[in-house]
Amino acid sequence: MRQASLAQNGIWFTERAVGAGSAYHIPLSVVLRGDLDADALAAACGDVVTRHPLLACGLSESDGVLTLVEQDPPVLERAAGNRRELITRPFGDGPLSRFILFEGQELLIVVHHLVFDGASKDVLLRDLAACYNARVAGTEPQLPAAPPDYQEHVEGETERVAAALEQAKAFWATRPLPADVVLPGLDGPPDTRDGAFVKLTLPAGLRESARDLGLSQFELLLAAIQALLFRYGNARPSVAIDLSTRTPRHRHAVGVFVNELPIALEADAAMPFRTFGEGVRAELRELYRHWEVPLARAVSGVRPATALAPVSLSYRDRATAPEFTGLESTVDWTEFAFAARNALHFQVVAGDGEPTLILQYSSRRIGHADVTRIGEHLRTLLDAVVSAPDTPLGELPVLGEAELANVLTAWNDTAADFPETTLTAMIEAQAARTPDAVAVTFDGAELSYADLDARANGIARLLRDQGVGPDDVVAICAERSPELVVGLLAVLKAGAAYLPLDPGYPAERLAFMLSDAAPAAILTQRRLLDELPPLERKPIQLDDVVRGERLEPVAGPGNAAYVIYTSGSTGRPKGVVTDHHAIVNRLHWMQKTYGLGADDAVLQKTPVSFDVSVWELFWPLITGARLTLAKPDGHKDAAYLQSLIADGVTTVHFVPSMLEVFLAEEDTGAPALRRVLCSGEELPADLARRFTGRFPGVELHNLYGPTEAAIDVSHWHCRPDLLEGLTRVPIGRPIDNIRLYVLDADRRLVPPGTPGELHIGGAGVARGYLNRPELTAERFVPDPFEPDARLYRTGDLARHRPDGTLEFLGRIDTQVKIRGQRVELGEIEAALRGSDVRDAVVALREDRPGDQRLVAYLVGATPRPEELKDRLKRILPDYMVPSAYVTLDAFPLTPNGKLDRKTLPAPTPSTADSGGTEPRTDVEKLMAQLWQEVLGLDRVGIDDDFFDLGGHSLMATKVVSRLRRRLPEGSPGITVMDVFAEPTIRELAAMIETPDAQNRAGKRLYELTRPIPGHERLLTYVGVPYAGTSAVVFQPLADALPPGCTLFAVALPGHDPGVVEESLPLEEIAQECVGEILERVTGPLVLYSHCLGSALTTEIARRLEAAGREIDAIYVAANFPFALPVRGALGKLGQLTKVKRLRSDRSWANWLRGMGADLEGLPPEEIQLIVKLMREDGANAEDYFSALLDTGAAKLRAPIISVVGERDPITEYYQERYREWQIVTRKTALVVLDEAGHYFLRFRPEELAEIITSVHPALSAGTTDELTHEARGEDASWWFAEVSEAPDDMPPPRTPQPSLGRFLTVAAGQLVSITGSQLTEYAIPLWIYLTTGSLTSYATSWIFGMLGLFLAPVAGAIVDRCDRRKVMLAADCASGVIQGVFALVYFTGGLKIWQIWIGLGLLSVALVFQRLAYQSAVPQLVPKHFLGHANGVVQLSTGVGQFIAPLLAAAAISLFSLGGILVFDLVSFAVAVAVVAAVRFPRSMPHKHRESLGREIVNGWRYSVGNRYIRGMVAYMGLLNIFLSAVILLIFPLVLSFGSLSTVATVSFLGGIGAALGGLAMSMWGGPGRRRMRGMLTAGVAMGACGAFAGLYAGVAVVATGLAGMFFCVALVNGIHATIVQVKVPQRYHGRVFALDQMIAWSTIPLGLIVVAPLVIGLFEPLLMPGGGLAASVGAVLGTGPGRGIGFSYVVLGLLIIALGLAALRTRVLSRFDQDMPDALPDDVVGIQALRERRQKERVDD
Repeated sequence: MRQASLAQNGIWFTERAVGAGSAYHIPLSVVLRGDLDADALAAACGDVVTRHPLLACGLSESDGVLTLVEQDPPVLERAAGNRRELITRPFGDGPLSRFILFEGQELLIVVHHLVFDGASKDVLLRDLAACYNARVAGTEPQLPAAPPDYQEHVEGETERVAAALEQAKAFWATRPLPADVVLPGLDGPPDTRDGAFVKLTLPAGLRESARDLGLSQFELLLAAIQALLFRYGNARPSVAIDLSTRTPRHRHAVGVFVNELPIALEADAAMPFRTFGEGVRAELRELYRHWEVPLARAVSGVRPATALAPVSLSYRDRATAPEFTGLESTVDWTEFAFAARNALHFQVVAGDGEPTLILQYSSRRIGHADVTRIGEHLRTLLDAVVSAPDTPLGELPVLGEAELANVLTAWNDTAADFPETTLTAMIEAQAARTPDAVAVTFDGAELSYADLDARANGIARLLRDQGVGPDDVVAICAERSPELVVGLLAVLKAGAAYLPLDPGYPAERLAFMLSDAAPAAILTQRRLLDELPPLERKPIQLDDVVRGERLEPVAGPGNAAYVIYTSGSTGRPKGVVTDHHAIVNRLHWMQKTYGLGADDAVLQKTPVSFDVSVWELFWPLITGARLTLAKPDGHKDAAYLQSLIADGVTTVHFVPSMLEVFLAEEDTGAPALRRVLCSGEELPADLARRFTGRFPGVELHNLYGPTEAAIDVSHWHCRPDLLEGLTRVPIGRPIDNIRLYVLDADRRLVPPGTPGELHIGGAGVARGYLNRPELTAERFVPDPFEPDARLYRTGDLARHRPDGTLEFLGRIDTQVKIRGQRVELGEIEAALRGSDVRDAVVALREDRPGDQRLVAYLVGATPRPEELKDRLKRILPDYMVPSAYVTLDAFPLTPNGKLDRKTLPAPTPSTADSGGTEPRTDVEKLMAQLWQEVLGLDRVGIDDDFFDLGGHSLMATKVVSRLRRRLPEGSPGITVMDVFAEPTIRELAAMIETPDAQNRAGKRLYELTRPIPGHERLLTYVGVPYAGTSAVVFQPLADALPPGCTLFAVALPGHDPGVVEESLPLEEIAQECVGEILERVTGPLVLYSHCLGSALTTEIARRLEAAGREIDAIYVAANFPFALPVRGALGKLGQLTKVKRLRSDRSWANWLRGMGADLEGLPPEEIQLIVKLMREDGANAEDYFSALLDTGAAKLRAPIISVVGERDPITEYYQERYREWQIVTRKTALVVLDEAGHYFLRFRPEELAEIITSVHPALSAGTTDELTHEARGEDASWWFAEVSEAPDDMPPPRTPQPSLGRFLTVAAGQLVSITGSQLTEYAIPLWIYLTTGSLTSYATSWIFGMLGLFLAPVAGAIVDRCDRRKVMLAADCASGVIQGVFALVYFTGGLKIWQIWIGLGLLSVALVFQRLAYQSAVPQLVPKHFLGHANGVVQLSTGVGQFIAPLLAAAAISLFSLGGILVFDLVSFAVAVAVVAAVRFPRSMPHKHRESLGREIVNGWRYSVGNRYIRGMVAYMGLLNIFLSAVILLIFPLVLSFGSLSTVATVSFLGGIGAALGGLAMSMWGGPGRRRMRGMLTAGVAMGACGAFAGLYAGVAVVATGLAGMFFCVALVNGIHATIVQVKVPQRYHGRVFALDQMIAWSTIPLGLIVVAPLVIGLFEPLLMPGGGLAASVGAVLGTGPGRGIGFSYVVLGLLIIALGLAALRTRVLSRFDQDMPDALPDDVVGIQALRERRQKERVDD
């Protein structure tokens, strides 16, 4: 048993699906002339089959699965007779090849395409000749070694296709493929010549012309075929071509090694063919990258039978006959009929001379004559391409001279004489000839020609008396009756044009028509006066019989005869003005063609507002026949009409839908009926056949024409013999003096059989639209074929049949698109109509938003929907098959008897079919359940492709992770890479159930690109993934690489969720990778790493170069070296900053989410594993770089190219940090991705692929100037920034360099200064309170001490623009001066409180400058690979200062009073100034805000105001700060109310401990995993409870415990709030939201300090003094006396904080914050959106 390949499965499926018959039989004819040794030939055939055992295989099918089974080998048969029968004979259950010696001289080899392809013919012939020659000579055949078995190809392609599948999916997702095509004669009557083909020779000079165009001959022919398809009306011409999947190992094998893929390009009429050819060549290069992935695997829902393109092309070299000993041989294989699944197949056989073109076709879709014409069209077009390759596509000639003559002349040869008169004169002449004959009958009454003429004369006289004349419009509103006929004729006699107003129309429409046409007079019936809108003039009543003499005619042939309003596409009706000349030509032709006589009666039933009524009314009146009027609304009553027709009517008109109703009447009888004329809608062929079958003696004529061309312009006699086999009734040929052209959008003739817009020229063309000159000019256009003539653009699609008759294909403006594909509803309707379905209508509905689908409405005894679907799928593309079917008794009709599409009912819901093989084993059932969970599907089959169902790499990770947890202990697992390789449940379950499924262990490199032969491999990449991830992260990049590139991804041990594997040391992993690279990779090599993978990549590179392996380049993305100092005191200090490693997994997970990592939907243990691996990888990388920096390293020969995201915070300072890689190499370079975040490997793979394939060659060639931002342009999404090369003997730098010593010196001085400042900030307000006892003064001092914070935006902007060292010196000096003045005034005894406030305000401003300058100078001082730890030292020292300042402030005031504190602060500033003055700052990059703080606040406000959830959170935090600031303000007064300054110190210290513990707890906990907002609000409630508790009792234990708990909760609230911002706000906007929060906090604190706190104290303190208002109640619990009011304030403020939290928990926007507000988009996605918006804005600005 042999597993079938993808190609074999596709062929097998197609053969069954379309009933291909023998179309997949490949005949190969070898004519052998001479003394043939038949026995030797038979033996040689056996030898060949032995060498290629696939030829002896037969088919086997089990459960829908194809396998090939080796059979007894075929033996040489001997036969004579019919060669065709030998070729088409089924293979049955036997082998799929046969060898036949035909008539003794011809070896006929017939092989099924399942085991044979075009390239196999040369292999088979070579081997056959060698074996024959050896048999004759009695020697061994001289052949290459036997090729590998075909099964090796089958097994290998599975892995290759899986690896390439995601790339192919991404490719095809951007290329919509038309699944059908426009071809001349397509879907016409079936051709009886099944298997026939057309053969012709192509023009000479193609090869030379191709060379001049820079194309191969194949590319030129492909471009020419696509250009031809474009000329046929295909906007995106698509052609399927064969791509070989044969690898070098199988070059001598027989088998099927092909993958047919479509190539489609947008085309434009103005595009020169040369340019189009270049586009074809470029697209081919893109297509070759996906050579092995079948389209059905890459595009969901595509079936092999219809997937590719209805047109295909194969290009083969002419077969060369091998030498047979003693024989002359010729080879022919051009009977190869491989077009079964294509409408048309172009096969080009190339050789030394002109190429031969063989056109094979599906006889079910197109006929031999049409295919012949297509071949001639291609020859004509190629002739033009060879002679003038720069001709625009729209001007390339297609039609030959004979066809052009037919289309322009022969088929439009309609010139005929007709009277130069008026319709009026024709009627009057007939009345003179037969005055007494009955002209009109109505409901039993009769009106003679003389009476009709006399009564019309009387009304005409009244009109003339009112001034009516030629080209005036007279409106007539009357029911169908003799009065209506009289009134119409009267208007014509008056010389005017009549405007019919249907009494059944809505009043609004009638009012519009009257207003638009402004008629000179109005005729009506008395009973309709109330139905008309208000009129400007009195109407003439037709009920009054007025006779008169005939008037002198005043109108001529060129004057208007009538105006009929038709619907407009904009909803505004338009009036069509038709002249007498046009209607006379029309009626004259009608009489000449159908010949009414005096014994004829014409039924007039069409509403007079419809143009068919014109001939119904006036044709009998100009011929002496009888006009039979149906009663008003009688045209809607089929039984009534039947009775009228049975009463002697000979001629009647029906729209097809009404004809269907008429036929449905059981008692239909029409003894006198002679002819039925149909128009107004497409006439279904089945309806026509049924009518002619039921009324064999009645002529049926199909007419076509718009109101704009005098009713009808073409005609076709529906004879039963002509209707036989038709799917569509033609509209026929033009009538007399009418020309019909089918044109493209540029008004060029389209070839016969090709759809185009029907244009009408000649005598019938109307004058235009009444009072609508712009619309008239749009629809009535100049005639390009007749000077000074016009054409009417019908908006109808039509095509010429080979005999010159026309087919109507539907309206252009009712074409619909579904799933991006253009759909002609009429084509589907025609396909639906058949023996069971009498009529069909298809509509595109959207009954649910976004759910567009085709719905078929059917009349008749319809089959089951499943049967209809199956039938349609055999002849239509999938997207054209309706999804719902509704059976109706009859279609709804409009008042005119036309189909009313608007009232078609919505289909009722139905259950979708479910297919696919059900899971069988326990493992398959488990996997099916997991797929359903992850993919959100109701069911899956075991052969469904995971990625076709919508899966992607993250979903694959989820499946693997969940499977590992649910499989029994010890069960083999699968990796994520396995899901890519085997994406079906059947395949994956087999891997698990196979005992040796784990034998894959130990492999480190996974090939993610499709395997290519070594000689085709141009470059190999080895990618090391970032921390915590598996090799699959490189799949998007692998998919984006160009042909010739291979990418191996490193699978790190322990990093795949599906396999339990211990991690290994970095050096050991590196050595394993090096071993595999040396063994498996040849040719040019490039390494790539992302983020923390840089450490392992560096070590791999060092070991490879040590082993002598050259590396072209090393790309390091999203990372720079980062390290700790490892020696001495600096090393020990650095170890303190490792406290971050205590952070919880949840904290890290939140950080990852904020950076853009996709953790959504992963189970907690899976996230925990990712974080664990990330932490381990990070620690290992840090230790590796630390050791490398400490010990040094030999320089790599390969350059390191840093690729950074412009918005990635990890690679901040990239402008200089890229040079840090010079610790391991001499040459470094920098590339920047615009607006990219950290994970651009995942989100920007196409640009990344472009970078890593173009930068290092340019770097090597010295051409990087071509890749700079300036060279690539403003729209560039990435650019090469700069390159740096360190010389071997670099001299010592002359300028200061960043160093840890320099940083620590400055940091120590700043720590002293900051501690002194913080001591002052706490001590002064405390001293004021102790001195004055005034809470207001105390609060005011805090507010003045915060003034600097409000100037922080300005200070930040100044700092960013100035020298940080100078700013620090200036700020420290200013602070020292301010403190000096403080001290001087204090020691002289003149210090006033208001002076202190001013001093505090000035000091706070100076300190803001000093602190901002110091923080931004840290990156300037320290080597940036130590920056993370340097920032840790700064934060640690600042935190220590904030922690001990309150404690020291209380102690210092107690020991030294305010003077001692001021002296200490002065000394601290002196130290800071001395240090900064002594230390020279390096010129390296300081920190600089991307946005100023002020801009961050403004943008943060915009962002927050635009988001109701963020707005709610900011509002809560602002209100909380008001109450919290009051509580914090009252700490010192509360403690001093019962204790001393030492008590203040103790409580402050314990409060600080609470804050520290809260911060530590938050770090180790990470906050809530899901309900973060609820957690924050709950912590806020707990904060309020702790605050209230602190006020219950005036004792150290209670107050300290309450305050410690409160500060613990404050740390939790702030930490959770930061986490919320991290997770819910895009990373690039974090600074904005935090800046806004800070600004609001600063803004609300004064409210708490100077309003709330004093107000509460002033209210409560007196009430809780002994004898106060609350002393007996509240005082009984809290106590009374000094300070108890403050305690009560704590209780009240705490309760308010609790109430605020509880209210927030009940506010929807905050209570549902976690569920309703989505997590932030990854920063890279935000960046992509920003790029797109920026480019759109630039285009708008341009």
